[in-house]
Amino acid sequence: MPQPKREKESVQQECEPPKHAIESLPVRVAVTKEGRLIVEPASLPIKLGARQEAEWKCADGSLEVRFAPSQTPFLGTSLRSPQNAASRSGIPDPRKTKKGSYRYVVLVTTRDGIFVSQDQAVVIA
Repeated sequence: MPQPKREKESVQQECEPPKHAIESLPVRVAVTKEGRLIVEPASLPIKLGARQEAEWKCADGSLEVRFAPSQTPFLGTSLRSPQNAASRSGIPDPRKTKKGSYRYVVLVTTRDGIFVSQDQAVVIA
């Protein structure tokens, strides 16, 4: 006679994160009434080899994040997302990434068509 499935064990197995899960570090972008950007956190520390990625999101308009092609810790140089959607960087590319600070530009186009930009940094530790 087959044994019934133990409900407690199956629930525990379903709740466990995958062994190679990527941790998303949120970066929130907002546009002030004065038309300036607020990016929090201002400097984002990512640990090399820790399977971490940045996740930018803006509720005030469409978002673009740009790194210089020769100065990006990630596989891509540009990320775009519509309002309220997230752009994920992916984990740093270990073949070309060294510890240090990587400058990038945050660009937001508001619903009113106003274009706002600001320089930021990702720190690879």
